[in-house]
This record gives sequence, C-alpha cells and structure tokens, in this order.
Amino acid sequence: MKRLFIILIIGIVLGMTWPTELFAKKRVKPSWLGHGFYKDIFMDSGIRLTSRRTLPAQEHLGLTMEFFVSAPNKALTRQDTLQQTKIFCGSEKDTNGVLLYPDGAPRFRMIYVNGGAAKAHLVSLTPIGCDRLRKYVAAGGSFIGTCAGAYIASGGLINRYNRKERTDIYLGIYPGMVRRTRLQKRRPNLLIEKQSPLLQYYDFGGDRLVERVFHNFGCYMEESKLGEVPPKTEILARYIFDDTDRVQIDRKPSIWAIKESAKRGRVISCGSHPEGVKEGERMELMAAMILYAMDGNGQPVIKAKLAAGKTRLMDKRTEDNNPAFTRIGDRQYHHFT
Repeated sequence: MKRLFIILIIGIVLGMTWPTELFAKKRVKPSWLGHGFYKDIFMDSGIRLTSRRTLPAQEHLGLTMEFFVSAPNKALTRQDTLQQTKIFCGSEKDTNGVLLYPDGAPRFRMIYVNGGAAKAHLVSLTPIGCDRLRKYVAAGGSFIGTCAGAYIASGGLINRYNRKERTDIYLGIYPGMVRRTRLQKRRPNLLIEKQSPLLQYYDFGGDRLVERVFHNFGCYMEESKLGEVPPKTEILARYIFDDTDRVQIDRKPSIWAIKESAKRGRVISCGSHPEGVKEGERMELMAAMILYAMDGNGQPVIKAKLAAGKTRLMDKRTEDNNPAFTRIGDRQYHHFT
C-alpha cells in the first residue's frame, strides 16, 4: 500500500493518466477524474427518449452528471424542441452546443443516450445536432447508447430481408450494422466474453453471467460479412437466450465497442437495459461500461509549443474557426509543450 501511495504521488506530480480500473473494484473515485472536463457525463433523455433523470451507476461511481429531459409529463411542447436545439445545435451564447467547448474539444468525458425511439430522436436532433455528436466523438468524447442509443450510434440497420435500410440518418460513430431482436419486454441473460475488458472492473460473480437484463426491442451487432464488421470492433458480451418461437438471438453480440483511433473517443453500444438498476451485477455492468468508455477518451490535442517570454493571446471565438487560439472553456485545460 505504501508503494502504491508513492507511485500515485509521483504520477500526480508528473501529470500521468492512470487507468480507472485501478480503483473501480474499490468504488473510489480517482481525484483526477474529470480534470479538463466540465463534468463527467451528459445524459440525453431528450425528445422521444426515456425521460430518465438519474443514472444509478453514475451515482455508485461518484461521477458528476448533467442531463436534458424532454416531455417529463409525456406531452411534447415547443419549449422541448427549443431547449434540445440549444443543447445539441448551439445558441447565441454557446454556438456549438453544450457537448463541445468553444475550440471543439469535448466538454464532458462521455454522453449516455437512453432508450426510446431512435429514428424519431435523430430527426428531432436535426442534421446539425447529429453532426455535433459526431464531432464530439471525433474530438475524444466517449459515447454509450442502450437500446435506441445503440441504434443511433450505428451505421444502419439490416432488416429481416437481409437488406440494408437507409443509413444516412444514423450517426455512424459505430460504422457497422445492427439487427432488430424483435424481443419485447423479456429478460435475457448476458454472458461477458472471456477476454472482455469489462472484466477489468468487475468479475460478475466469477461466472461472467449477468442474469435477467431487461430488453425491449433492442438490437444486436451484425457480425456476418453482410454487416461488414469494422476494424477495431470489440464484442464485450453476448445474449444467452434460446426461444425457438422467436428470432434467434442466442450468442449474438449484445454489447460491443469501438475506438477507431487514439484521438477519438470510445463508443459502446448495448442492446438491452442495465441503466436503471440500482444494485447488483446489472448495475455493475452499466458501471463497467461507463468506466471503459471513460478509459477510452481521446488524447488531448497539443495546441502549440510555447516560447519563453512570448505572450500567446487565446481570445478567438468558435465562429472564428481558429481552435489553436480559441478562448478557454469552463474547467477546460489547454495543452501546450
């Protein structure tokens, strides 16, 4: 323990980044978590998504979070649309939206997108809002989507006739294809893959099995040639569900991830719903996904090499399109050599 303490002190002094999994099983929030970000998580409970206000795994891990909830009383209003547009597309005061700092860097370590109606939510975001989400991941922000959120992240849908449905509406931050499970209000088991990085955080009782995870029309990852599985895709867990009267999803990928480059954030998709569970292995599954997503944040961009005695004025705005000289955001770090 004394040796670990000394190593941590040296790491903090040198500005090292340490893997979150070192602390996850002890349920301790690292002191540097969130540094350089406004908050850890932004939760999208927007138009046509579940109006969720709490995320038990986030509370369990002691992380900070902001969220947007539309239609909490089930009736959409014009104000819901205006507010969502300000958040994702931007406003006069924050021209590129809340997910991005003025220079385009991610303001939150990750975004979580709830279940609901995927296409309807994408339409409500507008092409500008969808582009902001793509830029957020490209700039190093991580993404978790469950059920509808997994559809939203994908490159498109393969239907029952093995045809690819229109793909331009989906974000494509996981550029592979998904299929509908057509499974309504059931509770399949999920088996964590033997080499899954989720096992760095929790052992799930030693058998890697997470039982009875709620599922409602979610998807699975298409891993055939038709799906054109992208390089660097990781299958994290599979469905364990054998029902001959339904579409066969047994052993199909239920949780998958991709991190396409060092600069991009990690995208994690899950076809089922572990997000609302307050304790036990299902909650730990969501917590493990959050930790793995955050461990996959992109490397920060080095702005420039500073010269001794030379003043560097950082006063540009987003609309000036000069990120190397754009002003700093709330709680943001700028990186120089």
